[in-house]
Amino acid sequence: MSLRLLTLLAGSFLLCGAICNAQSPAAPAPAKPVSDSTPESGETVIVLARGAGYWDIGPVYRLMICADGSVAYIGSKNVKTKGLAKGRISREDVQRLVKEFEKIKYFSLLDEYSEKGGCPFYLADAANVYTTLNIGGERKDVFHDSGCLADGKSFASFPRGLTELENLIDEIVKSDQWVK
Repeated sequence: MSLRLLTLLAGSFLLCGAICNAQSPAAPAPAKPVSDSTPESGETVIVLARGAGYWDIGPVYRLMICADGSVAYIGSKNVKTKGLAKGRISREDVQRLVKEFEKIKYFSLLDEYSEKGGCPFYLADAANVYTTLNIGGERKDVFHDSGCLADGKSFASFPRGLTELENLIDEIVKSDQWVK
């Protein structure tokens, strides 16, 4: 993973923390199943960052979703809204997203699906997506190159559940309002 992406993501957590008034715990709480986790108000729950890929034509933005439903969007390139925008989703939608993370066994996924590994078939130069779930004292980050495919015939995304989750985050947040 590039230093640039890591720097952007670190900034995402700082910004979301400021927006959500999140406090970082001194020590992680004991891990528990995601469905049993009830995020405290203000705790950062979900981050999604999309990168443009090699040809630099895709949208570049970050979404930060807090447990209380507050959303921070930061658009930087190839988007309608550049800079910071705020939104809100319901707590039920936050819980729906958390359940989708659990459904795909997010904490069991590899940390990276790219040309470096984790892909049954790889198509170079695609856009990338980085997701984070931070809940109940447990945190997982996954880097997903969209060129990671199940095979070279169907061009089905791999892992399919991860791609569907990424798209669901955008759908629930209605990121198109800022992106297109």
